[in-house]
Amino acid sequence: MRQLTLNLCFLILASWTASGAAFALGTEEFGNAPVNKANYADWPDIVPALNHTTRYYQSWVNGHERFVGLASTPQINELVALYLAAGLEQPEIVLLPGPGKTHTFQQQVLPCDWEIEICGGISKHLTTVDQGDRVWPASPRLTISIGDRVRCEDLQIPAGAKVVTAAELKRRCQAAILDSTDTSVRGWGCGILAAIDPYDVDSARMIAARLADKDNWVRLNAAGALQPFGQLARPHKGALEAAGETTDAALKQRVTETLAILQSAPAVDAQVKARAERQAAIDAWLATRQER
Repeated sequence: MRQLTLNLCFLILASWTASGAAFALGTEEFGNAPVNKANYADWPDIVPALNHTTRYYQSWVNGHERFVGLASTPQINELVALYLAAGLEQPEIVLLPGPGKTHTFQQQVLPCDWEIEICGGISKHLTTVDQGDRVWPASPRLTISIGDRVRCEDLQIPAGAKVVTAAELKRRCQAAILDSTDTSVRGWGCGILAAIDPYDVDSARMIAARLADKDNWVRLNAAGALQPFGQLARPHKGALEAAGETTDAALKQRVTETLAILQSAPAVDAQVKARAERQAAIDAWLATRQER
């Protein structure tokens, strides 16, 4: 069943308001109902990939769409073939260490083996602002999470296909949030960077740098983006406290919430180790692929 939701989303045009605060109309749907090819005039041949039988969730906000599925490695290989057959100008297949996850509008955590992200409609504007294309994909992008269901050694990705790792995604996003002149990139980019790898202390440090941004809305986003890092963001407690010394009620509240979360966050040593092992498997597979 499709749900219509008013959602404060990172995909609203920053130009709508000076602060970047605006409400977006979004929909989300569980299941695998076929999408309409007429809605994808820019990329009509991506539809077979979007309609893959393993898809079980999709969301839409101002033209930004996410299609999410759970799949075995053979099913992922089917999806890769469909994705590459779409004839995209800038196809990218991202390999991330699992377990993958995404969130509904109500912040329900959903497991995720693959996701196709599309920036169309109004949201496409975000790829055109200063360094926005480092944060949001200009063409539909396929992300695969390597974990228990999806194994690197059995992946079938053609040699000519562009494969991107977490390290490359982080480099793009880190540069964007540090250097962009656009508040939407510096602000929403913090949350996107945190989602790529919430165990990367360098990313946490760069997000914390935005706590001193000249724009309070960017500071608010940076404060919230430190929450997924848990204990790993505790070295930035001082920067958070400094950002909380403000008359901006929303920023002050966000800082207070983040400090409480960091204080009570559990140890993540096991998660950091597991992620490193899966990243090593991805790197080894890529090295073997390049040798072929």
